[in-house]
Amino acid sequence: MPDIGSLQDQAETFEAQSRAFDSLGRAEDALDALHNAVLLFAAADTARENTDEPGPLTRPRADACRLYGDSLATLGRHAEAANIYQEATDLYGLIGDPDARKSAGDSARRLLQSVAALRADPRERLHLLVAHYERSQEQLALEPGTEFRQAERRIHIARIYQRRDRPADSAASYREALGLLEKCDDSSETDLTRAECQHRIATLLAEPLGQPHEAVPHYQSAIGLYQPHEPFVHGFQQSLELCRAGLDRARAAESKQDHGRDRERSRE
Repeated sequence: MPDIGSLQDQAETFEAQSRAFDSLGRAEDALDALHNAVLLFAAADTARENTDEPGPLTRPRADACRLYGDSLATLGRHAEAANIYQEATDLYGLIGDPDARKSAGDSARRLLQSVAALRADPRERLHLLVAHYERSQEQLALEPGTEFRQAERRIHIARIYQRRDRPADSAASYREALGLLEKCDDSSETDLTRAECQHRIATLLAEPLGQPHEAVPHYQSAIGLYQPHEPFVHGFQQSLELCRAGLDRARAAESKQDHGRDRERSRE
């Protein structure tokens, strides 16, 4: 079980550092320190047995969240601010006394202001979806043995980017997920998740990114993982067969690109 006292001490240290940096006009350093304080307060506050009731650290955690949201909003990072204001609103609501209810209303108003600011910029609206999972991953990273759950968050982010036609960002997030999965114990679940990431990266490289040569080894890695681990359904491993078909297309596209380059060189 985490040492709540140690986590609280670290959170308060970062909070004090943030105030010191802010007094020196070092806004980014102040923000980084406050970010760490929010994560550590959350880790300490949720380490107790009954999180359905407010604990002694719920209010300082809520205050840190609201201050962090203010700092993010000041810097125009409204997607992140909206998520943090929501957290502050929920925490103040859990406390429930008159002062906390007033603070909850204030945080909710600031949340709405950040959401309104997002409406003018579609890229920021996308980041609002991503920021939720990034915040969850950052919190998990404080706990040992959470690499698989962190990888799940990166995969959610990768899928968001993929649906929003951001193939390079999607592929990068799948690669981050793979890095986390490499730290996990071997299991069929882990290897199937790795296979999905390799398959998705290969598809992104082969099609929207137009890099079939780079896609081939990712297809091959996915096939090597699907073969022993994907369950048969009606005698058929669907993802494996889709991956094999993708590999054939990538090799054909790779050959076509190589032929085109050879023709260009012959003309020189």
